[in-house]
Amino acid sequence: MNDFSKYTGTFLLIFSLVFGACRTEPIEQNSDTIISAFNNDPETYMIDSVIGTSMMKLNTSNGYVIVDSGMGNCIFKNNHFNLKLPAHINIQRLQHPDLSTQSELYVSDSLFRTCSPLNFIALSNGKSCGRFVLTNLSKELYCDTKTLDYTEIFYLYVDRPVEIRGNYSQQKNNIEYSHNYNLIFRKGWNTLCCSSKALNHNSIEIIYKSNEIPNDVNWIYIENSSSSSVLSHKLDTHLK
Repeated sequence: MNDFSKYTGTFLLIFSLVFGACRTEPIEQNSDTIISAFNNDPETYMIDSVIGTSMMKLNTSNGYVIVDSGMGNCIFKNNHFNLKLPAHINIQRLQHPDLSTQSELYVSDSLFRTCSPLNFIALSNGKSCGRFVLTNLSKELYCDTKTLDYTEIFYLYVDRPVEIRGNYSQQKNNIEYSHNYNLIFRKGWNTLCCSSKALNHNSIEIIYKSNEIPNDVNWIYIENSSSSSVLSHKLDTHLK
């Protein structure tokens, strides 16, 4: 798992406590997007705010560095948060995805720019204490590196309408990963639904869909201490 993904680097492949209830506002093309969730788990008592961050690659004289770029912030109060994301993102905060290794995919506009999927970081007294994830798994299953079947929802911004379709496969540690893309992104914020399923002991299928949120997903809270041991494992599984 990494800071924005459980099993996959999700969109980076082509370009990172359970809530009692979850409500996600519809995403409108030319308006601010509000992500709203309610939580009744006592483990979040120390949280006072939530921020949305996206990873950026910045070029320097010594190569490049990866930094977090803030996309929005809000208070966490009465077991609830409303995170407002801006309707428009400055182009300097977006990047062209690297599609060179996925030549099998159809991309309607190769010039589009995007951000990496958002991290929803929980803060306590200004310090990161964990993150929120929208998934169909419990916290225990999410943190179990042996869990292969899952659905997870991500938010990302694109600077223009774009379609990405097709399939490609990759081998990793004697396991074949089959990636199936069926994405129709609008300009602005979109959701990316990523579903993984083990077909057998050495084959995993991952399906990517846009702007679909299944009814069985909920927000879970992952403490930093719980997630640190599995972050690198999940990222390594799909990005190398």
